Amino acid sequence: MHRKLLFSSLFILILGCDHSVNELPMEESDEAFYFADEAASESRMISSQAVASAPAPPPAPETFEKKIIRNGNLTIESDDLKSSRTRLDTLVSFYDGYISSETFNDQEDQISFNITCRIAADKFDLFLTGVESGPDKIISKTVNANDVTEQFYDIKIRLENERQVEKRYLELLDQARSVKDILDIEEKLGRVRQEIESKEGRLRYLEDRVNYSTLNIWIYQKKDLKYEPADRDNFGQRLKKALHRGWQGFVDFILFFLNIWPLWIVGLLVWRLVVYLSRRSKKKKDAK
Repeated sequence: MHRKLLFSSLFILILGCDHSVNELPMEESDEAFYFADEAASESRMISSQAVASAPAPPPAPETFEKKIIRNGNLTIESDDLKSSRTRLDTLVSFYDGYISSETFNDQEDQISFNITCRIAADKFDLFLTGVESGPDKIISKTVNANDVTEQFYDIKIRLENERQVEKRYLELLDQARSVKDILDIEEKLGRVRQEIESKEGRLRYLEDRVNYSTLNIWIYQKKDLKYEPADRDNFGQRLKKALHRGWQGFVDFILFFLNIWPLWIVGLLVWRLVVYLSRRSKKKKDAK
């Protein structure tokens, strides 16, 4: 009896010890996981708050390509106009340009060319340097730059808007059923297309002026002025000419008076009438 009680007590003790041994790590493990989860949650909360409180990056600014129109004027004095013109033509061709107009003048004291050159914008400065580095003398030079960026993109945006309006009118035209609606839409569509053509033309003009710079060149060469007395006839020839001119003048005078013979007759009649009236008046006074 005592032996059974002892064996039972030992068995319960062993089971209790085994249970306590196994239970302890489980509680410690659960506690570790609990704190790990809590730390992770706090970390995620802090990270979320940091992201929420961080300022949003500013939007990227919209950038436009610069549109610059450059024009210039150049006055050049040359000692050899022909060779200077040949050199200028070579430079224009080398720098991808062309001559849009030219005028040649041959005056008493000089000969000159007025030339308008259109040069690719990215080579305009190189062209100017090439012209200035030549043997000719630069008398004057002006270069202007006009920024048309705002004007260019304003027209471009307006053009896109006009095209959207045109597209909408075309859609309405397809949906129109009555003649009145069709005519009304076509009239408005015509006005929109006129605006589109006008803006397209303006954009093409600005693009051309931006892509090709303009340089007006006046290049001249002075003439050597030498006094050369005019050849004159000798005294005998001059005397003959003088007598001839005098006789011709006298003949012209006589012919002039002969040509106005009706005036002579009228004048004679008026004179006779005046004499008659004056004599009659005198006789009346004597009679009194």
